[in-house]
Amino acid sequence: MKLDRVAYLLILLYPISAVTIKVAPPLIFIILALMGVYISIRDRLSPFTVPRLRLFSWVTLGYFAVMVLSVALSSESTVEWTHLSRKIQFLLAPFVGLILYNIDVPIKKVISSIKIGTLIAGAIVVVEYIWGVDGRLSGMFNPNSFADMLSIMLLVVMVSIVKESKKKYLWSLVAVLLATVAMVLSGARGSMLSFLLMLPLVGYMLYITNTNHRMRIFVVLASTISVFAFTSISLTNLQDRVSDATRDIDRWESTPEVSSSVGNRLEMYRSGLWAFAYSPWVGYGYREANRVASRYATVGAENGVSRHTHLHNEILTNMVSAGALGLVALLLLYLLPLRKFIINLREKREIQQSMIGVVLIVGYLLLGMTHGMLEWEYENSFFLYFLAISLLLGRESLDTKV
Repeated sequence: MKLDRVAYLLILLYPISAVTIKVAPPLIFIILALMGVYISIRDRLSPFTVPRLRLFSWVTLGYFAVMVLSVALSSESTVEWTHLSRKIQFLLAPFVGLILYNIDVPIKKVISSIKIGTLIAGAIVVVEYIWGVDGRLSGMFNPNSFADMLSIMLLVVMVSIVKESKKKYLWSLVAVLLATVAMVLSGARGSMLSFLLMLPLVGYMLYITNTNHRMRIFVVLASTISVFAFTSISLTNLQDRVSDATRDIDRWESTPEVSSSVGNRLEMYRSGLWAFAYSPWVGYGYREANRVASRYATVGAENGVSRHTHLHNEILTNMVSAGALGLVALLLLYLLPLRKFIINLREKREIQQSMIGVVLIVGYLLLGMTHGMLEWEYENSFFLYFLAISLLLGRESLDTKV
């Protein structure tokens, strides 16, 4: 069928464009969702009744429902329903899952597309550096968002590297190393810290799931760490960025009203916790977190809090926006799939998909400590796409109960 062929191509095109063409990923996601709606109507098939799709469908729709509820129950006069359009991907996600369920896309093909996207994104930033582009380098994207998503993709390539042919392995190694350079050149401190924390986990997963190719695992990890260290020392002002962070913390402790990058984040964390304490159950409404948190900020620091759209901490943003319900919805979105991935790895089922899922969930949890990971359309579609391929690809267990 022509529809199947188009959907197949779009599924493979998504990771190629994920961190290269800003407008493409959300658009591809919506088109796939509309195709899923069509299949649902044509075949009279609900994603909530298919065992394989239930977990993915309920956690994504449940998260969206809690965001809707936060707006409906908000007492803030400034809350707007239109802001929920930024979360629309979670409403559409079950139908994207349905299209993946309906079309048999080999995981090897998806990995190849992820590798291509990683290579292109890394090359873009390196060309920007050679060309002499000023500032933090990240192509079309915000540097933090670019580095966050790229770090996930290069780790996904890394966990898929050991079972490839020698030729494909060498290309994967090039993709990983090039993307590592690009991530460092973006100057995203939170992304780099999360990446370093993820490397031992990736190494452990590769070690326990592969009795062969141990030398290949060592080469990948050692070369990645070496390139990261070399790039950090010689090609960037990372040491200055670390010094700036230390100075910002000292300044915030003594004069919190003085604006700085790290100081603003610390002020958002403190004021956000106070805001949550005064409305712990239902919160204040989606996209109200910063405006409300600014009421509890240090005098003189209010604008530094209110001018952002999130609190630079995904968990705290959800707590202030939707209270305890928002926290529960976010944790279920993360932890229920993570539990399934861990069980799969223990039982040695769907190993490649499950390692991708672990990288995605743990990566988003770590990155979300300093960044807003589910606040923009392209980051939402990125998370949901990778969650869908982790949960739904693997035809041998399509009929097993989740």
